[in-house]
Amino acid sequence: MGWAGFNGGDPYAANTDSSMAVLNTNICAATSLLVWTWLDVIFFNKPSVIGAVQGMITGLVCITPAAGLVQGWAAIVMGVLSGSVPWFTMMIVDKRWRLLTAVDDTLGVVHTHAVAGFLGGI
Repeated sequence: MGWAGFNGGDPYAANTDSSMAVLNTNICAATSLLVWTWLDVIFFNKPSVIGAVQGMITGLVCITPAAGLVQGWAAIVMGVLSGSVPWFTMMIVDKRWRLLTAVDDTLGVVHTHAVAGFLGGI
């Protein structure tokens, strides 16, 4: 079940709220994956599977606080933001900000969870 079960099971019932949560989870994750991959192609001239997975994770993290509360268009907006802002912090800011270069964050957890989670909380 994974993340869809996590977000869709939150209302504790099989109703429209849980259906909307599952749908929004998939919409945001797919949009974020596409935006992240698109940015990889624009700036690095090639897509990457790891980048696509990072984009998917940032979309899932971002939509989790609001999965059953937002409409479909808002899930798309959240997907665009969660695909672009964490990409920018991981690819640009991480290499230039001294505090982040000192942190051993091999998997980019700060960007995929902290930045995307902050965006979802807003």
